[in-house]
Amino acid sequence: DALLAFDGSADIASLATPALILGARDDVIVPAFLQAELAHAMPAASMTMLEFGGHFFPISRPVEFTTAVAEWAEKPG
Repeated sequence: DALLAFDGSADIASLATPALILGARDDVIVPAFLQAELAHAMPAASMTMLEFGGHFFPISRPVEFTTAVAEWAEKPG
């Protein structure tokens, strides 16, 4: 219940650390529209969406996952 009741959305805009929001369009646990809302709310966020892979895309699509993370980490700034 505590997890579902927690709402930290008021603090998201103050997160200035670069972040990668990486997801899959077919994730039914955290839908793409929620991932997009998070990315737009964070000033220094980048977003990458895999076309498919579900919620466990790091396991189901490990090459695409590691490639996306590596490319993001190599970007300046």
